Amino acid sequence: MAKTVNETCEELINAWLTVSKDIRKDKPLSNISYNEYKVLGLLYRNAYGKKKDPVLKLTATDILEETGMLKSQVNRVLTGLAGRQYISIKASKDDKRKKELSITKRGTTAYEKEHKKILELTGILYKKLGNKRITDLTKTLQDASQVLKTIPAKKTTKKK
Repeated sequence: MAKTVNETCEELINAWLTVSKDIRKDKPLSNISYNEYKVLGLLYRNAYGKKKDPVLKLTATDILEETGMLKSQVNRVLTGLAGRQYISIKASKDDKRKKELSITKRGTTAYEKEHKKILELTGILYKKLGNKRITDLTKTLQDASQVLKTIPAKKTTKKK
């Protein structure tokens, strides 16, 4: 008997939550948090990636938009990374209210070390699932991301 849409969606939710738990269970990141990894990754790709643009400096607003983190989380992460000298935070020359962020050499080393661990984890998945399934999974996740971006955010109402 075919599954209903709700049954299939429940399976998707459960699979998503299980994968998220399993990834964190192995603690692939040992010296930085998941959120720090995301922020360092953005700064690293901005400095060294295919679309690198040394003129374009990322701001805290860019980090908010790209990571989906809360403003308080971003501030906490940026403060922590700056305190360990993984990033530099400088006032923008164009707009003193904006802070420009860049990854330091120390931050680059830390990010590359942690990223290597994530690559090893995904390499295990690749060996177990094979090229076709990993390629299909990647495409499906990219498609899901694009669909989710088209859904307008719901306004939350405060209870009185």
